[in-house]
Amino acid sequence: MAKGDHLSVCLGQYAGLISHHGIDMGDGSVVHFYKRNLGEAPVIDRTSWKEFTKGGVGNIDVIRHGQSMHPNDVVKAAELCLQYSGDLPYELFDANCEHIATWCKTGRFYSKQAARTEEGKDWLGLAAEIGLGFL
Repeated sequence: MAKGDHLSVCLGQYAGLISHHGIDMGDGSVVHFYKRNLGEAPVIDRTSWKEFTKGGVGNIDVIRHGQSMHPNDVVKAAELCLQYSGDLPYELFDANCEHIATWCKTGRFYSKQAARTEEGKDWLGLAAEIGLGFL
């Protein structure tokens, strides 16, 4: 893994259904969109790898995109997102951690998981994601 990579980790008991996404900042930290605790507003935060993988199982995957920005630009985009932490509401289909990471990497606000779930192909994944505390 390297600076500017779009990262994904499967989440604990939901492994194989949904994953959590973030951007590798190249210094041992990851920028990601999540809820610290149930009932709290979601934040875009820069945390350690350990915090990013909280509840994660298996490997951290690097998500490849057809067209990506230069790693330094990806990091700048992630740093820009930090300025809006607390201003963006978490929306299952419209603004989740994958949307943020994909935007930082490509400039495109998109979530493959949300698109798949919206199409009705993964209702179990939808049910699991609604119940997650830190997404």
